[in-house]
Amino acid sequence: MAGGEARKRRGFSRGRNSERPAKRATAAFLTIMLLLLSSGLLGGVPVRGEKAAADIGGEPGPALQVPGSDIGVDLAFGRPVKASSRESWWDHAPKHAVDGDPNTYWASKWSDPQWFYVDLGKSTDVSSVILRWHEWGYAKSYQIQVSDDAVNWATIYSTSSGDGGLDEINGLKGSGRYVRVHGSERGTFFSYALYEFKVYRLRLVNLSIEPDLVETDMQKGWGTTFKDGVWEGWATYDIVGFKAVPTWSDHAADPDCTRAGSPRWSCDYGWFEGDKGAVRNLTMDVAYPEERMCGTTGKEVLWSTDIGNDAWGKVEVAYGGLSSQVAVHAKNPLFGIPMDYLFYLLEQKIDPLDASFYEFLRNALGHALHPEEYYQQRVNEAHQISDRLEDYIRKWLKGEVPSELPRDLLPYSLNNDRMQWELVHPEEVQSEEQWGIRDADLEDIDFDRGVHSWIPDKACTFGQLWFLAPFGSRLVLEGDFPHARFLDYEIAPPFDPRFPYSPTGIGNAEVPIVDADIEPDPGHVNPFRVGADRTAANRRYHVYFQLEEGNSYQLNEALNPGSMTETPLTYRTPTSTNNTRVGGPMIYWGYTGSEQIIPSLLWMRIYLPDRDAGPLGGVALPKAHLELSSGERFWIRPKPANMKRYIRRANLPFPTGTFLPREMHPRSGAGLFDLFYGIYRAATGFALSPSFTNWNSSVGWGKPFGVLLGSLEMSAVSALGVDCKFLGFDVAGIVKPLIRALDRLLAGRGPDQPPPGSLESSSTVCKYNNYLSRYMTIEEGKVLVLTGKLPRTPRTYNGETVMEDGELRFFSITHYADTILDYGGVCDAQIATDEEGRYIIVMSRAKDRPANAKPEYGVTWNDWGPSSATQYFLIRFMSVAPEWRETGKTPDMNNLPWEKADWAQPGYDRDLIGNNRPGALGDWHPVLHYMSKEEFERLGTRLDPRNIPHTDDW
Repeated sequence: MAGGEARKRRGFSRGRNSERPAKRATAAFLTIMLLLLSSGLLGGVPVRGEKAAADIGGEPGPALQVPGSDIGVDLAFGRPVKASSRESWWDHAPKHAVDGDPNTYWASKWSDPQWFYVDLGKSTDVSSVILRWHEWGYAKSYQIQVSDDAVNWATIYSTSSGDGGLDEINGLKGSGRYVRVHGSERGTFFSYALYEFKVYRLRLVNLSIEPDLVETDMQKGWGTTFKDGVWEGWATYDIVGFKAVPTWSDHAADPDCTRAGSPRWSCDYGWFEGDKGAVRNLTMDVAYPEERMCGTTGKEVLWSTDIGNDAWGKVEVAYGGLSSQVAVHAKNPLFGIPMDYLFYLLEQKIDPLDASFYEFLRNALGHALHPEEYYQQRVNEAHQISDRLEDYIRKWLKGEVPSELPRDLLPYSLNNDRMQWELVHPEEVQSEEQWGIRDADLEDIDFDRGVHSWIPDKACTFGQLWFLAPFGSRLVLEGDFPHARFLDYEIAPPFDPRFPYSPTGIGNAEVPIVDADIEPDPGHVNPFRVGADRTAANRRYHVYFQLEEGNSYQLNEALNPGSMTETPLTYRTPTSTNNTRVGGPMIYWGYTGSEQIIPSLLWMRIYLPDRDAGPLGGVALPKAHLELSSGERFWIRPKPANMKRYIRRANLPFPTGTFLPREMHPRSGAGLFDLFYGIYRAATGFALSPSFTNWNSSVGWGKPFGVLLGSLEMSAVSALGVDCKFLGFDVAGIVKPLIRALDRLLAGRGPDQPPPGSLESSSTVCKYNNYLSRYMTIEEGKVLVLTGKLPRTPRTYNGETVMEDGELRFFSITHYADTILDYGGVCDAQIATDEEGRYIIVMSRAKDRPANAKPEYGVTWNDWGPSSATQYFLIRFMSVAPEWRETGKTPDMNNLPWEKADWAQPGYDRDLIGNNRPGALGDWHPVLHYMSKEEFERLGTRLDPRNIPHTDDW
C-alpha cells in the first residue's frame, strides 16, 4: 500500500454473500459464459481516445450538501464521470457508480488495464475513497490517483492484494479536480465493476465511547470497571466518565469533537453532569434524570424503582453523522441510599455483611471478652493518627510541605479520593465553600419533579460541615443569629470506642448547643431568648468546640459541674460555659463501620426561617476555622471540586416511589421474614421495607429511642403486631431480647447503660426534638384524618418582633416513603386550628382531596403523594426546656421513660402512647381516622375535631 490505509467490510450491500459466487462456479457454467463471450453478447466495447471516453459519462445527478461544510459529504455523488470502457449489453454505464443506488454498477471491458474517474468540479483535498466492488468483478492490483487536468496523474494509494468487497481507503494525502481508480490486474477473468465510488475531503471513519476517569472520583478504590464494552458502577453515588473518540479519514486529531459541530449525548439511565464536548460525566443514580425512565424496552431495564435491584441502560453519542453506544450496568450497593462520604466508605472495607462479616463477629467477641484492651488499642490508633496530622500541619504552617495531605499520611478511610484533604489559611476560604446545605422549603412538593431523601423536615434547613483535626484542637464558628424559629449545632461526640458514633444513625448522640444558650458577642443581641428583639440588627456570636477523646457526657459535664446531672435530658447548660462544647476531631464508627476511623462532622439546623428571610434566615452561613492547641489557625477541607459535587448531590431530587416497588395495604399478609429482613437492614443503617401489616386502627404511636432501636422495633411490630404473636404463639420472649441485644452490641445503647448510652437521643437526630412514629397506608379513594390539640409555640414565621415562650418551640407532622424519601407534611405555622387550638389534618392523594378539606372550614390538607405504598409518620415535639416545655405533656423521658415507653423493653406499657386514643399525652396525642373521601365530605363544613368518626376496620 502507499499513501493511505484500507479497511475491509464484508457483506455490505443488499442481497450479497460474503463468499464470491465466482469461486463457487461450476465448470459447466464457465463454459456457457465463454460461449456467450465468443458470440459477442457479453463483450465490452473498447474506448479509443479521450473523446470516446467523454461520450461515456452520465449526466450529473443532485449533490448531497451540508450547509457550510462538506464534512462527511460524498463529493463524487452525481458528478460527471468517465471510464476507459463499459459493458454494452446491459446498462452498466459509469454514472451508476456515483448515482447513490446500491443495486446499479459500472462494468468495464474484460481486459487489463481499465480506469474510472470522477470530475469534482474544482481542485479538492482528498482524504478518503470508498470502493464497493461487484461480486464478479474487482481489481486485485489498482491505484487511486488525482489530477488537475485529467492527463497527469499522481498516485496517492496503491495495492496489489485487493480481494473485492468494500474497500475503505482513509488517510489519503493528495488533492485534485479529478480522482481516478486505475486497475492494472483483475481479481477474476470478468470485468472491473463498481457499485459505488465515493470521494471525501473529510469523513468521520469511526466513533467510539471510551472510559475517561480524569474528571471523576474513581482513580482509586471505587470498583467501577469498563469491560467488554459495558460499564459497571455503583448505583447510588458513582460518577463515571464517558469520552467520545472520533477517527477521521485524514487521521487528524479531534480530541474535543469540534470538527463537525458538537456531539449530542443521550442516556436512558442516570443524568449527565456538565458538558465538555467529547467528555461527558454520567451520574449513575436513582435521582431524577434529564430523560425520565420507566418500564422496560426489550431486554433492557431502563428504570428500577426498587433500590434492591440492579439497573441497566445505555449511553449514546452522535457526532459527524455517526453514533456509538455503550451499555451501562448500575449495581445495587447493598440497599444503599445516597449519603455522600459515608456510603462511599461502605464500598471500601467497612461493609459488615460482606467480606468483613467474620471480622465483625471477631471484633464483637473480642470487645466483649477484653473490653479494656480493645478500647486502648483503638485510642492508641487514633492518637497516632492525630500525632501524624498535627506534625504535618505544623510543617505546613512553616512552609515546609505542600498544602495537599499525602495519600499515605492517614488511613484511607480518612484521606481518600472522595475527600482529598488540603490545608488552607482561614482567610482564603469562604463560608459558602465549607458547608453542605439542604434548604428549608415550605412550598408544596412537585411529585413529578421528585422528592428529597433522608427524612428532612421541609421546614428545616440542614447543614453539614466535615472536618479533621488533631486532639486538643478547637473548632470555632463565627456567625449571625438567623431570623428563624430555632437554631442549634450538634457536633460528633468525643472519640470514644466504648460508645461508637455512626453518621448513619447508629450509636452515641451528638453534643448539641442550642440557640438560647449561645451568649452573643458584646454589644449584640440573642434574638432566641424569651422577650428578645427578633429584629435586632446586631446579632453576632461565636461558638467553640473543643476536640477531644473521652466520654461525651463526662467531658461536657466538666464544663459546668452539676448542669448535666441536674437536667440530663434537656441538653441545656448555662451561658457560663462560654459557648463551648466538647466534641470529637475524628469519628470512631464502631462495628457497623468495621471499626473505621473517619472525619468528624458538625450539624447545623435552622427550623422555620421567617417567611421572607430565605432558607438561611436572612444571614450568611457561619464561618469556621480550626486552631491547634498552641493557637495557630488553619482550615482543612476537601478539594473544592469534590465539595461542590457533594453539595449538588445532597440537593438532587429522587423520583417518586424510588424505593417502593410494591402496592401495600395495612391488612396485607406478612410473617417472620419481614422481621428478620428488617433487622438485617436496620443493623446496617439502611432503610426498612417490610409489609407493615399490623399498623391497624387500634395501634397508636411508638417512641423511637434511637434510630437503630426504632427501626428494629417498627419491623417487629409490622411483622408480629404490638402483642408480638405469631401463629398464636407469644414470641416476645425471643424477639424483644434479641432487639435489645442488637442495640447494645451495635450502638452501645440501652436504658441500663451508663450515659451517654442511656440518653434519649441517638446520633443524627435533633436533640431537642421528641419523636413519635408509626406506619400508615392510604388507599386510593381514602383519606387519613388526624385530630388533636396543637401545642402553643412562639409566633415567628411572619417576622414577629418579640420571641415568645410556649408549650413547645416547634411542632410538625411529616411522612416519608420507606422512612427515606420526604413526601411532605405540615408544621405548626401551616396548621389551621379552632379557638381551643384543636386541629383537623386530612391527608390523601390530590385527586382524592375532599371538597371540604379547606382552611376556611378549619381543615388542613396535605398531599400524601401518588404512591400507594406504606409511608412512615414522624411527629416532632420540639422542647427547649424550660422556656418552651409543657411539663405534663411533652413526650420526653420525663413523661415517657425508656423502660415503659419503648416497645422492646420488658416493662413496656402500651397505654402510654401505643393505642389509637389519648394516653399519657392527653389531647396532644394525634388520633388517626380512616375513611373514604365521600364519608369525609358528608361531615359538612361545620367540623368539630372532637366529633370526627373513628372506624375500627383498617
